[in-house]
Amino acid sequence: MKVLLALLLLFAFTISVEASACSATSHAEFTLQFDHYWNPDERNYNGDKCDDFSACEYYFIICLNTQTSTDPCTIGSFTTKYWERSQNVSFSIGEVMNSTSQTNPLNFTIQSYTGYVNLHIKVMDKDYQDGADDLLDTFSHGLYLVSGAKSQYRLEGTRPIIKKSFLSFQAEVECCSQWTGSNCNQDLNSCRSNPCQNNGTCANTGLDQYQCTCPSDYTGSNCQT
Repeated sequence: MKVLLALLLLFAFTISVEASACSATSHAEFTLQFDHYWNPDERNYNGDKCDDFSACEYYFIICLNTQTSTDPCTIGSFTTKYWERSQNVSFSIGEVMNSTSQTNPLNFTIQSYTGYVNLHIKVMDKDYQDGADDLLDTFSHGLYLVSGAKSQYRLEGTRPIIKKSFLSFQAEVECCSQWTGSNCNQDLNSCRSNPCQNNGTCANTGLDQYQCTCPSDYTGSNCQT
C-alpha cells in the first residue's frame, strides 16, 4: 500500500512539473490556446488563391513581446506544423503543434510581467511549387491580462481585401509558484535576497515576511549582531 501511494505521489508530481513552463527566474506563465482559423475562399494576403492544384497548407508564426520592448519576440516565438485544409483549421486541446511535440495550448514564461502582452501572428501557406511560402494574413493584438483570468478573442486579419480571415483563441496568465498579485510582481519568497547574515538560516513566514535562525554567536532580526 505504501509503495502504491508513493508511486501515485510521484506520478502526480511529474504531471505538475510537466504542466508548468516556469523557470527559476520567471514571474509568470502565458498560455495561448488556439481554437479556430477561418480563411474564406482560401485567399492569400493579396487576394489570390493559395494554390492552383491543392488546398492551403497553413502554418502559424507566433511572436510575443512586452509593452515597452523593442525586441519583437522578447517573451518568445513559435512556429507551428502544417495543416492542409480547405477554408479553416480547428484546433483541439492536446493537439501536437510542431515537430518537437509541443501541444495546444502553448506555454511561454515571462521574466517580469507588467500586465500586458503583445501578440503577433503570421499565417503562412506552405508552397511546394516554387519554394516561396505565401503570406495569408497577419494578426496583432495587445492583451491586458490579470493573473488567473482566462480571456477569449476573435480577431480579424489585417489583409486589405474584402474576404477577411479570422482567428479565435484563448489567453491566460498564471503566476509562477514563488510570485503572486494581479501582475505576478509580489515575491512570496522573502528569503530570495538572503537577508540573514553570518550564516543565519532564513524561513518564509508570510508575504514580505521572514524569520532568521541565527548561529549561537549572533543575534538580531538579521543575525547582524
